Amino acid sequence: MAFNKLKYLAFGISYWYRRCILRQKIPFIAGLVLNKSCNMHCEGCHVSGVDKALDPTRRDVEAAILELRRIGIRNLAITGGEPFLWESDGWHVSDVIKFARANGFLAITIYTNGTLPFDGCDADTVFVSPHGMEKTSVGHNITANRQCLHNIEVTQHPNVMLNFTINARNCNSLRSVCEFVEGHSHIKGVFFYFHTPYYGRDSLFQPFEAKQKNVDELLALKHEGYPIFNSTAALKSFALNNWRRPSDLCIVWDNGKFFNCCRSNGYEDACRNCGYLGYLELEQILALKPSAIREGLHYILP
Repeated sequence: MAFNKLKYLAFGISYWYRRCILRQKIPFIAGLVLNKSCNMHCEGCHVSGVDKALDPTRRDVEAAILELRRIGIRNLAITGGEPFLWESDGWHVSDVIKFARANGFLAITIYTNGTLPFDGCDADTVFVSPHGMEKTSVGHNITANRQCLHNIEVTQHPNVMLNFTINARNCNSLRSVCEFVEGHSHIKGVFFYFHTPYYGRDSLFQPFEAKQKNVDELLALKHEGYPIFNSTAALKSFALNNWRRPSDLCIVWDNGKFFNCCRSNGYEDACRNCGYLGYLELEQILALKPSAIREGLHYILP
């Protein structure tokens, strides 16, 4: 892996100084929507069946990465659709990672549903998103779950994490998710999100009181020692509903357009019911909350 931990820590300290002392409003991370096509049909997502012709080209992606670098961003999160499906002019996601790294990006994360092989992927962190366990799944069928598990089993990637989105269907399976992760040597830990109603409230939507109960359970599971990477500070802040959104800590590129925070910025119901806890972690780190700093270091330190 090409990840330079000391260089990244130095960047993080420098960013904190510029952001918190000099008051420079530089985003910390960029989301690169590599494609909208996907091989799954998950509830709560409208990208399945999207024509691949609508995906950005290699030239589009190169230009986006160079512009994000010019802005001053050095953290890249590659998303989709399913990024491992993307191809343009002989380029695949591995070429995008190499190009970003060659142009100064220090930490590169990729989000995948795990059904396609990701062994050999040079991203610093691979987040696998099954969205459910067994009968609680809202996306993967049994065959897809088996394929996802197989790809986790065979990978030699040192930094694979589970990315689990809590919703009304799977909210009672948090302990089983944690037990699965704890018992799996190839998974470093799990980061929990909550379902966000990007397209309006649906059958997966949870009222805030239900989410607060989920937070209480996650805090208890953390106390039991399960490898949950959500920090105590961020979970408590979420339960108090006192965090800022939209956030100016992230910028998202999607096929030629830049969005502050996310592509649903301006949709009040999605923003009010946002469950994207990654931004909340960044807020807590910038506020120098010890638990958030400790969990943040877990991302980059083996």
